[in-house]
Amino acid sequence: MTTEEEEVHTLGARIGFGNMMSLASKCWEKVIKAENYPSGGEFVVGPCRAMTTTCVCIDEKQHSYGCDYCMGCGWLTTTVKKLILESKPCPDILSLLNKIRDDLLLRGEIDTDDTRIVNMSFSIWGELTDTIEYLEENRG
Repeated sequence: MTTEEEEVHTLGARIGFGNMMSLASKCWEKVIKAENYPSGGEFVVGPCRAMTTTCVCIDEKQHSYGCDYCMGCGWLTTTVKKLILESKPCPDILSLLNKIRDDLLLRGEIDTDDTRIVNMSFSIWGELTDTIEYLEENRG
Protein backbone atom coordinates (compact mmCIF):
# COMPACT_ATOMS: atom_id res chain seq x y z
CA MET A 1 0.00 0.00 0.00
CA THR A 2 1.19 3.52 -0.74
CA THR A 3 1.37 6.11 2.00
CA GLU A 4 -1.82 7.78 0.71
CA GLU A 5 -3.65 4.44 0.68
CA GLU A 6 -2.48 3.76 4.23
CA GLU A 7 -3.76 7.17 5.37
CA VAL A 8 -7.12 6.58 3.70
CA HIS A 9 -7.33 3.08 5.16
CA THR A 10 -6.55 4.35 8.65
CA LEU A 11 -9.16 7.11 8.44
CA GLY A 12 -11.76 4.80 6.86
CA ALA A 13 -11.21 2.20 9.53
CA ARG A 14 -11.68 4.87 12.19
CA ILE A 15 -14.76 6.75 10.89
CA GLY A 16 -16.20 4.23 8.41
CA PHE A 17 -15.37 4.02 4.72
CA GLY A 18 -18.86 5.00 3.51
CA ASN A 19 -18.93 7.92 5.93
CA MET A 20 -15.48 8.99 4.73
CA MET A 21 -16.60 8.97 1.08
CA SER A 22 -19.80 10.91 1.88
CA LEU A 23 -17.83 13.48 3.87
CA ALA A 24 -15.28 13.78 1.04
CA SER A 25 -18.13 14.52 -1.36
CA LYS A 26 -19.53 17.21 0.96
CA CYS A 27 -16.08 18.76 1.37
CA TRP A 28 -15.55 18.74 -2.38
CA GLU A 29 -18.90 20.45 -2.86
CA LYS A 30 -17.85 23.21 -0.42
CA VAL A 31 -14.58 23.73 -2.31
CA ILE A 32 -16.45 24.01 -5.62
CA LYS A 33 -18.83 26.61 -4.16
CA ALA A 34 -15.96 28.55 -2.53
CA GLU A 35 -14.17 28.70 -5.89
CA ASN A 36 -17.40 29.88 -7.60
CA TYR A 37 -17.55 26.86 -9.89
CA PRO A 38 -20.98 25.57 -10.90
CA SER A 39 -22.26 23.02 -8.42
CA GLY A 40 -22.61 19.42 -9.47
CA GLY A 41 -18.99 18.68 -10.33
CA GLU A 42 -18.30 16.89 -7.07
CA PHE A 43 -18.06 13.13 -6.78
CA VAL A 44 -21.10 11.47 -5.26
CA VAL A 45 -21.27 8.20 -3.41
CA GLY A 46 -23.79 5.64 -4.59
CA PRO A 47 -25.35 2.54 -3.09
CA CYS A 48 -23.39 -0.53 -2.00
CA ARG A 49 -22.20 -2.56 -4.99
CA ALA A 50 -24.26 -5.52 -3.75
CA MET A 51 -27.39 -3.38 -4.21
CA THR A 52 -26.66 -2.79 -7.90
CA THR A 53 -26.73 -4.67 -11.18
CA THR A 54 -24.97 -4.25 -14.51
CA CYS A 55 -26.12 -1.44 -16.75
CA VAL A 56 -28.05 -2.17 -19.91
CA CYS A 57 -25.06 -0.86 -21.91
CA ILE A 58 -22.98 -3.78 -20.61
CA ASP A 59 -25.81 -6.28 -21.12
CA GLU A 60 -26.12 -5.09 -24.72
CA LYS A 61 -22.31 -5.15 -25.13
CA GLN A 62 -22.29 -1.42 -25.88
CA HIS A 63 -20.53 -0.19 -22.73
CA SER A 64 -19.50 3.42 -23.09
CA TYR A 65 -18.39 6.24 -20.85
CA GLY A 66 -21.04 8.27 -22.65
CA CYS A 67 -23.88 6.01 -21.51
CA ASP A 68 -26.83 8.17 -20.42
CA TYR A 69 -27.93 5.59 -17.86
CA CYS A 70 -24.76 4.75 -15.92
CA MET A 71 -22.47 7.60 -16.98
CA GLY A 72 -19.79 5.04 -17.74
CA CYS A 73 -19.57 3.30 -14.38
CA GLY A 74 -21.32 0.19 -15.71
CA TRP A 75 -23.82 -0.29 -12.88
CA LEU A 76 -27.32 0.80 -11.84
CA THR A 77 -29.68 0.10 -9.02
CA THR A 78 -32.02 -2.76 -9.84
CA THR A 79 -35.01 -0.39 -9.73
CA VAL A 80 -33.49 1.99 -12.27
CA LYS A 81 -32.58 -0.90 -14.57
CA LYS A 82 -36.13 -2.26 -14.32
CA LEU A 83 -37.54 1.17 -15.28
CA ILE A 84 -35.19 1.40 -18.25
CA LEU A 85 -36.08 -2.06 -19.50
CA GLU A 86 -39.81 -1.42 -19.03
CA SER A 87 -39.54 1.73 -21.12
CA LYS A 88 -38.03 -0.15 -24.09
CA PRO A 89 -40.42 -1.90 -26.44
CA CYS A 90 -40.11 -5.66 -26.48
CA PRO A 91 -38.69 -6.73 -29.87
CA ASP A 92 -40.90 -9.83 -29.85
CA ILE A 93 -44.07 -7.75 -29.45
CA LEU A 94 -43.02 -5.36 -32.20
CA SER A 95 -42.23 -8.28 -34.48
CA LEU A 96 -45.59 -9.92 -33.73
CA LEU A 97 -47.53 -6.72 -34.36
CA ASN A 98 -45.77 -6.24 -37.68
CA LYS A 99 -46.55 -9.84 -38.69
CA ILE A 100 -50.23 -9.38 -37.80
CA ARG A 101 -50.45 -6.14 -39.77
CA ASP A 102 -48.60 -7.58 -42.77
CA ASP A 103 -50.65 -10.79 -42.74
CA LEU A 104 -53.89 -8.83 -42.70
CA LEU A 105 -52.67 -6.60 -45.50
CA LEU A 106 -51.53 -9.58 -47.61
CA ARG A 107 -54.89 -11.29 -47.25
CA GLY A 108 -56.49 -8.28 -48.86
CA GLU A 109 -58.93 -7.84 -46.02
CA ILE A 110 -58.86 -4.08 -46.35
CA ASP A 111 -61.90 -1.90 -46.81
CA THR A 112 -62.24 -0.25 -50.20
CA ASP A 113 -61.01 3.06 -48.75
CA ASP A 114 -57.77 1.37 -47.47
CA THR A 115 -58.29 2.67 -43.95
CA ARG A 116 -59.02 -0.45 -41.95
CA ILE A 117 -59.31 -4.20 -41.94
CA VAL A 118 -62.71 -5.65 -42.78
CA ASN A 119 -64.62 -6.38 -39.55
CA MET A 120 -62.13 -4.37 -37.50
CA SER A 121 -63.14 -0.96 -36.24
CA PHE A 122 -61.28 2.05 -37.54
CA SER A 123 -60.11 2.92 -34.00
CA ILE A 124 -58.58 -0.53 -33.38
CA TRP A 125 -56.81 -0.50 -36.77
CA GLY A 126 -55.55 3.01 -35.99
CA GLU A 127 -54.39 1.88 -32.55
CA LEU A 128 -52.53 -1.07 -34.05
CA THR A 129 -50.74 1.00 -36.69
CA ASP A 130 -50.02 3.86 -34.24
CA THR A 131 -48.55 1.39 -31.73
CA ILE A 132 -46.32 -0.18 -34.37
CA GLU A 133 -45.15 3.26 -35.48
CA TYR A 134 -44.45 4.36 -31.88
CA LEU A 135 -42.55 1.17 -31.02
CA GLU A 136 -40.45 1.41 -34.17
CA GLU A 137 -39.53 5.02 -33.41
CA ASN A 138 -38.73 4.32 -29.76
CA ARG A 139 -36.99 0.97 -29.88
CA GLY A 140 -33.97 0.77 -27.54
